[in-house]
Amino acid sequence: MKLVEDEIEGMGFAIPIEMVKNELENLEKGKKISRPLVGVNLVDANNTYALYYNDVRLSKEFEKGVAIASVEKEMPAEKAGLQKGDVILEINGTTINDSAHFRYLLYKYQVGDKIKIKYYRDGKVKETTLTLSKGIE
Repeated sequence: MKLVEDEIEGMGFAIPIEMVKNELENLEKGKKISRPLVGVNLVDANNTYALYYNDVRLSKEFEKGVAIASVEKEMPAEKAGLQKGDVILEINGTTINDSAHFRYLLYKYQVGDKIKIKYYRDGKVKETTLTLSKGIE
């Protein structure tokens, strides 16, 4: 999609072709696409302005990863013990670069899948497993 207005100069939006390929068969059958949900609001761990704006204080600097700005009640992240201020470093062994990369990796999984999350809290790297719930269709 591309926005063309006097106030906007060539703003475009795209999705990775891998996401389309993964869902193509379902789309052709007229099925709804269901995205898995973790239940967190994230900011890039290296974005000092976004961290400050969301009142997230980190005890060290990060080049990669995503900081949790908030956790939704009764959602997979809360049930797995994740908290505001945790920095998610990996999903199933894959290092997280930023929030866009986090979503890209997350959408490779289906509702009901279990994923291992490696995260940083209080000077230690910890690990938890959560079960993805149903998100946006």
